[in-house]
Amino acid sequence: MSTHTPLPLRLVYLALALAWWFGTGLGRLARRRVVVLCYHAVSATQREGFRRQVASIASRVIPTSEIDAAVLRGGRGLPAVCLTFDDGYVGLRENVFPVAAELGAPVTVFVVSENLARPPAWPLPPGAPEAGEPLLGADELREAMGTGWVRVGAHTATHPRLPDCADAALHDELAGCRARIESQLGVTIDELALPHGEYDERTLAAARQAGYRAIYSLDACLHPARLPASVIGRYLMSPDAWPIEFHLTCAGAYAWLHAVRGLLRRVARRRRRAAPVGALRHGASPRAGTEAAVCAGGVHEGSR
Repeated sequence: MSTHTPLPLRLVYLALALAWWFGTGLGRLARRRVVVLCYHAVSATQREGFRRQVASIASRVIPTSEIDAAVLRGGRGLPAVCLTFDDGYVGLRENVFPVAAELGAPVTVFVVSENLARPPAWPLPPGAPEAGEPLLGADELREAMGTGWVRVGAHTATHPRLPDCADAALHDELAGCRARIESQLGVTIDELALPHGEYDERTLAAARQAGYRAIYSLDACLHPARLPASVIGRYLMSPDAWPIEFHLTCAGAYAWLHAVRGLLRRVARRRRRAAPVGALRHGASPRAGTEAAVCAGGVHEGSR
Protein backbone atom coordinates (compact mmCIF):
# COMPACT_ATOMS: atom_id res chain seq x y z
CA MET A 1 0.00 0.00 0.00
CA SER A 2 1.34 3.39 -0.92
CA THR A 3 0.46 6.54 0.97
CA HIS A 4 2.02 8.51 -1.91
CA THR A 5 -0.77 7.49 -4.29
CA PRO A 6 -2.72 10.51 -5.59
CA LEU A 7 -5.70 11.08 -3.33
CA PRO A 8 -8.36 10.83 -6.10
CA LEU A 9 -7.08 7.42 -7.21
CA ARG A 10 -6.85 6.20 -3.65
CA LEU A 11 -10.48 7.21 -3.12
CA VAL A 12 -11.51 5.36 -6.29
CA TYR A 13 -9.89 2.19 -4.96
CA LEU A 14 -11.65 2.67 -1.65
CA ALA A 15 -15.03 3.18 -3.33
CA LEU A 16 -14.59 0.01 -5.38
CA ALA A 17 -13.66 -1.92 -2.24
CA LEU A 18 -16.80 -0.69 -0.48
CA ALA A 19 -18.92 -1.62 -3.49
CA TRP A 20 -17.34 -5.09 -3.59
CA TRP A 21 -17.87 -5.56 0.14
CA PHE A 22 -21.56 -4.65 -0.01
CA GLY A 23 -22.04 -6.56 -3.26
CA THR A 24 -20.68 -9.76 -1.72
CA GLY A 25 -22.96 -9.62 1.30
CA LEU A 26 -20.69 -7.73 3.71
CA GLY A 27 -17.83 -10.11 3.10
CA ARG A 28 -19.70 -13.42 3.19
CA LEU A 29 -17.61 -14.70 0.29
CA ALA A 30 -14.47 -14.15 2.37
CA ARG A 31 -15.47 -16.60 5.06
CA ARG A 32 -13.45 -19.81 5.25
CA ARG A 33 -10.62 -17.89 3.57
CA VAL A 34 -7.45 -16.12 4.69
CA VAL A 35 -6.12 -12.61 4.09
CA VAL A 36 -2.31 -12.40 3.96
CA LEU A 37 -0.78 -8.95 4.43
CA CYS A 38 2.66 -8.02 3.11
CA TYR A 39 4.57 -5.30 4.96
CA HIS A 40 8.15 -4.19 4.45
CA ALA A 41 9.83 -1.81 6.90
CA VAL A 42 8.11 -0.33 9.98
CA SER A 43 9.80 2.76 11.40
CA ALA A 44 9.71 4.10 14.95
CA THR A 45 7.22 6.76 13.87
CA GLN A 46 4.98 4.06 12.38
CA ARG A 47 5.11 1.72 15.35
CA GLU A 48 1.98 3.03 17.07
CA GLY A 49 0.02 2.96 13.83
CA PHE A 50 1.12 -0.63 13.28
CA ARG A 51 0.18 -1.52 16.83
CA ARG A 52 -3.32 -0.09 16.32
CA GLN A 53 -3.73 -2.12 13.16
CA VAL A 54 -2.69 -5.37 14.80
CA ALA A 55 -4.71 -4.73 17.95
CA SER A 56 -7.85 -4.39 15.84
CA ILE A 57 -7.42 -7.87 14.31
CA ALA A 58 -5.33 -9.69 16.94
CA SER A 59 -7.98 -12.33 17.60
CA ARG A 60 -7.96 -13.28 13.89
CA VAL A 61 -4.19 -13.42 13.31
CA ILE A 62 -2.76 -16.88 12.67
CA PRO A 63 0.77 -18.06 11.78
CA THR A 64 1.39 -18.73 8.11
CA SER A 65 1.97 -22.39 8.98
CA GLU A 66 -1.76 -22.69 9.80
CA ILE A 67 -3.21 -21.18 6.62
CA ASP A 68 -4.52 -24.42 5.15
CA ALA A 69 -5.88 -25.58 8.51
CA ALA A 70 -7.73 -22.27 8.88
CA VAL A 71 -9.36 -22.74 5.48
CA LEU A 72 -10.53 -26.23 6.42
CA ARG A 73 -11.68 -25.08 9.84
CA GLY A 74 -13.61 -22.13 8.44
CA GLY A 75 -15.91 -20.03 10.53
CA ARG A 76 -18.79 -17.61 10.36
CA GLY A 77 -16.90 -14.43 11.05
CA LEU A 78 -14.35 -12.40 9.15
CA PRO A 79 -11.42 -14.19 7.49
CA ALA A 80 -8.27 -15.09 9.37
CA VAL A 81 -5.26 -12.81 8.78
CA CYS A 82 -1.54 -13.54 8.39
CA LEU A 83 1.15 -10.89 8.88
CA THR A 84 4.23 -11.18 6.67
CA PHE A 85 7.28 -8.94 6.25
CA ASP A 86 9.53 -9.03 3.21
CA ASP A 87 13.29 -8.38 3.33
CA GLY A 88 13.67 -8.37 7.15
CA TYR A 89 14.59 -4.79 8.01
CA VAL A 90 16.36 -4.26 11.32
CA GLY A 91 13.61 -1.92 12.50
CA LEU A 92 11.33 -4.93 12.92
CA ARG A 93 13.28 -5.82 16.05
CA GLU A 94 12.02 -2.73 17.90
CA ASN A 95 8.83 -1.83 16.06
CA VAL A 96 7.20 -5.14 15.13
CA PHE A 97 8.43 -8.07 17.22
CA PRO A 98 7.50 -6.50 20.61
CA VAL A 99 4.03 -5.71 19.25
CA ALA A 100 3.63 -9.28 18.03
CA ALA A 101 4.55 -10.65 21.46
CA GLU A 102 2.41 -8.14 23.35
CA LEU A 103 -0.72 -8.78 21.28
CA GLY A 104 -0.15 -12.48 20.61
CA ALA A 105 0.00 -11.97 16.85
CA PRO A 106 2.53 -14.23 15.07
CA VAL A 107 4.49 -12.85 12.12
CA THR A 108 6.58 -14.36 9.33
CA VAL A 109 9.70 -12.60 8.05
CA PHE A 110 11.05 -13.48 4.60
CA VAL A 111 14.80 -12.88 4.40
CA VAL A 112 17.39 -12.61 1.63
CA SER A 113 20.11 -15.11 2.49
CA GLU A 114 23.06 -13.21 0.95
CA ASN A 115 22.04 -9.83 2.34
CA LEU A 116 21.72 -10.43 6.08
CA ALA A 117 22.98 -7.63 8.34
CA ARG A 118 23.53 -5.25 5.41
CA PRO A 119 21.42 -2.63 3.60
CA PRO A 120 19.54 -3.98 0.57
CA ALA A 121 21.77 -4.51 -2.45
CA TRP A 122 18.83 -4.27 -4.86
CA PRO A 123 17.16 -1.07 -6.14
CA LEU A 124 14.35 0.31 -4.00
CA PRO A 125 11.45 2.44 -5.25
CA PRO A 126 12.17 6.19 -5.36
CA GLY A 127 11.59 7.75 -1.96
CA ALA A 128 11.34 4.40 -0.14
CA PRO A 129 11.57 5.21 3.59
CA GLU A 130 13.63 2.09 4.26
CA ALA A 131 16.42 3.13 1.88
CA GLY A 132 19.74 2.60 3.65
CA GLU A 133 18.24 0.64 6.55
CA PRO A 134 20.16 -2.60 7.14
CA LEU A 135 18.54 -6.00 7.31
CA LEU A 136 18.46 -8.28 10.33
CA GLY A 137 21.41 -10.59 10.89
CA ALA A 138 21.34 -14.29 11.73
CA ASP A 139 21.79 -13.71 15.48
CA GLU A 140 18.90 -11.25 15.57
CA LEU A 141 16.68 -13.63 13.63
CA ARG A 142 17.48 -16.50 16.00
CA GLU A 143 16.68 -14.25 18.96
CA ALA A 144 13.36 -13.26 17.39
CA MET A 145 12.40 -16.86 16.65
CA GLY A 146 13.15 -17.72 20.25
CA THR A 147 10.18 -15.61 21.37
CA GLY A 148 7.79 -18.02 19.68
CA TRP A 149 6.06 -15.22 17.74
CA VAL A 150 8.36 -14.99 14.72
CA ARG A 151 8.78 -17.43 11.84
CA VAL A 152 11.35 -17.08 9.08
CA GLY A 153 10.91 -17.85 5.41
CA ALA A 154 13.03 -17.39 2.29
CA HIS A 155 13.05 -14.36 0.00
CA THR A 156 15.72 -15.77 -2.36
CA ALA A 157 19.48 -15.34 -2.21
CA THR A 158 19.86 -11.90 -3.81
CA HIS A 159 16.31 -10.58 -4.48
CA PRO A 160 16.33 -10.80 -8.31
CA ARG A 161 13.44 -10.91 -10.74
CA LEU A 162 13.18 -14.69 -10.81
CA PRO A 163 11.66 -15.13 -14.29
CA ASP A 164 14.78 -13.40 -15.70
CA CYS A 165 17.20 -15.87 -14.06
CA ALA A 166 18.99 -18.58 -16.01
CA ASP A 167 18.38 -22.12 -14.77
CA ALA A 168 21.57 -22.37 -12.70
CA ALA A 169 21.01 -18.98 -11.09
CA LEU A 170 17.38 -19.83 -10.40
CA HIS A 171 18.43 -23.00 -8.59
CA ASP A 172 20.85 -21.05 -6.38
CA GLU A 173 18.29 -18.33 -5.66
CA LEU A 174 15.79 -20.93 -4.47
CA ALA A 175 17.45 -24.17 -3.34
CA GLY A 176 20.73 -22.50 -2.40
CA CYS A 177 18.96 -19.80 -0.41
CA ARG A 178 16.91 -22.35 1.49
CA ALA A 179 19.97 -24.43 2.38
CA ARG A 180 21.93 -21.41 3.62
CA ILE A 181 19.12 -20.07 5.81
CA GLU A 182 18.52 -23.51 7.31
CA SER A 183 22.22 -23.84 8.05
CA GLN A 184 22.47 -20.39 9.64
CA LEU A 185 19.28 -20.54 11.70
CA GLY A 186 18.94 -24.24 12.41
CA VAL A 187 15.30 -24.43 11.30
CA THR A 188 13.42 -25.96 8.39
CA ILE A 189 12.50 -23.40 5.73
CA ASP A 190 9.53 -24.32 3.55
CA GLU A 191 7.95 -20.95 2.72
CA LEU A 192 9.09 -18.58 -0.03
CA ALA A 193 8.12 -15.00 -0.82
CA LEU A 194 8.73 -14.08 -4.45
CA PRO A 195 10.71 -10.85 -4.98
CA HIS A 196 8.45 -8.26 -6.62
CA GLY A 197 5.73 -10.93 -6.55
CA GLU A 198 6.88 -12.13 -9.98
CA TYR A 199 6.72 -15.69 -11.24
CA ASP A 200 6.18 -17.89 -14.25
CA GLU A 201 5.69 -21.63 -14.65
CA ARG A 202 9.44 -22.30 -14.64
CA THR A 203 9.92 -20.31 -11.44
CA LEU A 204 7.14 -22.17 -9.65
CA ALA A 205 8.40 -25.56 -10.80
CA ALA A 206 11.88 -24.73 -9.50
CA ALA A 207 10.48 -23.49 -6.18
CA ARG A 208 8.48 -26.66 -5.64
CA GLN A 209 11.47 -28.80 -6.57
CA ALA A 210 13.55 -26.83 -4.04
CA GLY A 211 11.14 -27.94 -1.30
CA TYR A 212 8.89 -24.94 -0.75
CA ARG A 213 5.36 -25.93 0.21
CA ALA A 214 4.01 -22.35 0.18
CA ILE A 215 4.97 -19.68 -2.36
CA TYR A 216 3.79 -16.15 -1.61
CA SER A 217 3.12 -13.73 -4.44
CA LEU A 218 1.67 -10.22 -4.56
CA ASP A 219 -1.53 -11.31 -6.28
CA ALA A 220 -4.10 -9.19 -4.44
CA CYS A 221 -6.49 -11.95 -3.42
CA LEU A 222 -7.64 -14.04 -0.51
CA HIS A 223 -6.52 -17.62 -0.03
CA PRO A 224 -7.55 -19.93 -1.55
CA ALA A 225 -7.95 -18.34 -4.98
CA ARG A 226 -7.59 -19.29 -8.61
CA LEU A 227 -3.82 -19.27 -8.56
CA PRO A 228 -1.28 -21.95 -9.52
CA ALA A 229 -0.73 -24.75 -7.02
CA SER A 230 1.23 -23.70 -3.90
CA VAL A 231 0.86 -19.97 -4.66
CA ILE A 232 -0.70 -17.75 -1.98
CA GLY A 233 -1.64 -14.17 -2.79
CA ARG A 234 -0.93 -11.21 -0.52
CA TYR A 235 -2.03 -7.61 -0.13
CA LEU A 236 0.64 -4.92 0.19
CA MET A 237 0.07 -3.03 3.44
CA SER A 238 1.56 -0.05 5.28
CA PRO A 239 1.17 1.13 8.89
CA ASP A 240 0.18 4.48 7.36
CA ALA A 241 -2.93 3.11 5.66
CA TRP A 242 -6.22 4.73 6.54
CA PRO A 243 -8.09 2.64 9.13
CA ILE A 244 -10.95 2.03 6.70
CA GLU A 245 -8.48 0.80 4.05
CA PHE A 246 -6.90 -1.55 6.53
CA HIS A 247 -10.17 -2.97 7.82
CA LEU A 248 -11.66 -3.43 4.36
CA THR A 249 -8.51 -5.22 3.24
CA CYS A 250 -8.70 -7.55 6.23
CA ALA A 251 -12.37 -8.16 5.45
CA GLY A 252 -11.55 -9.27 1.91
CA ALA A 253 -13.07 -6.21 0.25
CA TYR A 254 -10.05 -5.53 -1.94
CA ALA A 255 -10.51 -8.89 -3.66
CA TRP A 256 -11.88 -6.90 -6.60
CA LEU A 257 -8.26 -6.14 -7.52
CA HIS A 258 -7.57 -9.76 -8.39
CA ALA A 259 -10.81 -10.03 -10.36
CA VAL A 260 -10.00 -6.93 -12.42
CA ARG A 261 -6.40 -7.96 -13.03
CA GLY A 262 -7.60 -11.40 -14.14
CA LEU A 263 -9.92 -9.75 -16.64
CA LEU A 264 -7.10 -7.55 -17.92
CA ARG A 265 -4.83 -10.56 -18.35
CA ARG A 266 -7.52 -12.36 -20.38
CA VAL A 267 -7.89 -9.28 -22.59
CA ALA A 268 -4.11 -9.16 -22.99
CA ARG A 269 -3.97 -12.82 -24.03
CA ARG A 270 -6.62 -12.21 -26.69
CA ARG A 271 -4.71 -9.19 -27.97
CA ARG A 272 -1.50 -11.20 -28.03
CA ARG A 273 -3.11 -13.98 -30.06
CA ALA A 274 -4.59 -11.44 -32.47
CA ALA A 275 -1.44 -9.33 -32.90
CA PRO A 276 1.18 -10.08 -35.57
CA VAL A 277 4.26 -11.80 -34.15
CA GLY A 278 6.54 -8.84 -34.87
CA ALA A 279 4.23 -6.40 -33.11
CA LEU A 280 5.01 -7.91 -29.70
CA ARG A 281 8.61 -8.92 -30.24
CA HIS A 282 10.10 -5.50 -29.56
CA GLY A 283 7.54 -4.08 -27.14
CA ALA A 284 6.47 -4.44 -23.55
CA SER A 285 4.53 -7.54 -22.64
CA PRO A 286 0.73 -7.25 -22.87
CA ARG A 287 0.46 -8.43 -19.27
CA ALA A 288 2.68 -5.62 -18.04
CA GLY A 289 0.78 -3.06 -20.10
CA THR A 290 -2.70 -4.00 -19.01
CA GLU A 291 -1.86 -4.53 -15.36
CA ALA A 292 -0.26 -1.10 -15.27
CA ALA A 293 -3.76 0.35 -15.56
CA VAL A 294 -4.53 -1.07 -12.14
CA CYS A 295 -1.06 -1.27 -10.59
CA ALA A 296 0.12 2.24 -11.34
CA GLY A 297 -1.63 3.58 -8.30
CA GLY A 298 -4.16 2.87 -5.63
CA VAL A 299 -4.33 1.05 -2.37
CA HIS A 300 -2.34 -2.07 -3.19
CA GLU A 301 -0.05 -0.82 -5.91
CA GLY A 302 3.36 -1.77 -7.07
CA SER A 303 5.90 -4.40 -6.14
CA ARG A 304 8.97 -4.47 -3.95
